[in-house]
Amino acid sequence: KMADIASLTVGFLGAGNFTRALVTGWLSAGILPASQVWSSAPTDRSVVAVKKLGVNTTTNNKECVEISNVVVLAVKPHILPMALEDIRSVITTDHLVVSVVSGVTLSTLEEVLHLLCS
Repeated sequence: KMADIASLTVGFLGAGNFTRALVTGWLSAGILPASQVWSSAPTDRSVVAVKKLGVNTTTNNKECVEISNVVVLAVKPHILPMALEDIRSVITTDHLVVSVVSGVTLSTLEEVLHLLCS
């Protein structure tokens, strides 16, 4: 059973255009408060724009996943293998994983995530 909205924390791996668009829409619509949204990117400079929206930011993918119960993969396709390796030790079957990574099939993600969570 999925937790109610008040107990959800959404963590975005990536802080680019897609993350900013989703976060802006969710905050504007009142779907989630900024305090329940996290975004991670490799450098402080990378998270500046999303931080201006009032959400929590980190440069540590593991931290983002540990804090979140919904994980949105929003990195560029060539970054995905490195991002998945970063979270290998903290991703669990309790996480809901959403991907907006272009060109990566659901079967590939399922296979990789299954291996990570085994």
